[in-house]
Amino acid sequence: MKNIEQHLQDLPEPYRSQALKNMWWEDKGYKCELLSHALRQAFNWSVSPEKYRYWNQLHTVLVDCEKNNVPFIGFHTCKYCGVITQQPDKTCYKAP
Repeated sequence: MKNIEQHLQDLPEPYRSQALKNMWWEDKGYKCELLSHALRQAFNWSVSPEKYRYWNQLHTVLVDCEKNNVPFIGFHTCKYCGVITQQPDKTCYKAP
């Protein structure tokens, strides 16, 4: 089982460096089974520069990936709506 810092190292950029910067370092040794759990425990999303919505969207994608045994690579922030998905922009309902 990995600790929070080790799990956060598995995130793709830019999420990795953002999460590590926001992490409560006194809790870095806390152990958990899943990356989504580590992200949830790492820091208070609401007071981070990226805010709650950003981290909640990423967390939702991570949980879905873990549930479906899909790799965590290929996250994408839609340029039209800002939602984090694994889909390209052309699938967005706001796309022209």
